[in-house]
Amino acid sequence: MKSADRECVELDEWQVGEIRSAIEEADRDDFACDAEVKDFFEAWRRSPS
Repeated sequence: MKSADRECVELDEWQVGEIRSAIEEADRDDFACDAEVKDFFEAWRRSPS
């Protein structure tokens, strides 16, 4: 397998794994609370561009 093809497959595998993890969290109703969401966006607002 060519190097570029291998990298693409590895990236796809990583993304699929993250999506599966997120679905499992959602199935458990494991979502961020309002305070966590607020803190996240406040941190981004303070971050230098």
